[in-house]
Amino acid sequence: MTESPVPAHGRAATRRSRRSEATSQAPVNRAICIGMLPLAALVLGLSWPMMRAGIDSYRAERFLQRWESKGAPDAEALAAGRAAAQHAIDRFPAPNGEYLDRLGRVLSWNNVAAPYGAAEAQASRQEALDAYRASLAVRPGWPWTWLRLASTKLSQQAFDDEFAEALSRSGALGVNRIEVDRDIARIGFEGWSSLNTEQRVLTLKAAGRTVGYSYPEAQNLYGLAQRAGLNVPLCWSLSEDIRAKRHICKKEGSS
Repeated sequence: MTESPVPAHGRAATRRSRRSEATSQAPVNRAICIGMLPLAALVLGLSWPMMRAGIDSYRAERFLQRWESKGAPDAEALAAGRAAAQHAIDRFPAPNGEYLDRLGRVLSWNNVAAPYGAAEAQASRQEALDAYRASLAVRPGWPWTWLRLASTKLSQQAFDDEFAEALSRSGALGVNRIEVDRDIARIGFEGWSSLNTEQRVLTLKAAGRTVGYSYPEAQNLYGLAQRAGLNVPLCWSLSEDIRAKRHICKKEGSS
């Protein structure tokens, strides 16, 4: 059975109906488009500075990567890296924890070779500390920023409540992350004489996880402990099995 053809006058009526419907919807569509213009302008206005901020942030990160591979920067490179990191912060339309952390990392390269507690490095280290504080106000759950704050406090030889919180928070948020454990152990060994019992326990636990991670990590950490004169406490905190597996602590409780 075939379908009945649609009469010509019926098709014409359908076309007229559709044209009439489209004509009636045109003012509504225009109103919607006009209403969307402010939103489109807002999106465009935000996306452009965000894109520029991202470019500046990328430039700052490239500076950091270059310094980490080639050593401390000269004054010109440091100024350029700082400008890029600061521009990223200034151009982003809201506080950005990542960008603030990156500024702190750039600032930490200033006087990087100065001894801990050196008077000439206090100002630049304080600037880095302020950047890390601002970052944590926006992104408090990031263990690496807490760790960098603790490391900066160590460089200032400021073992106060802020240092204690930074060390504790980095340990709690970054547990079992080798980069965090390795640095907690380093900070703890370098500041050992100024740590309380709880902080020393935290240091040794992080050191134990680092030793357990791999043979190279164990050897590097054991060398750090030896240089700090802390190989005995480290060895006492490790099981006999892990000492034998990593070939450290030849005599129990000592080196």
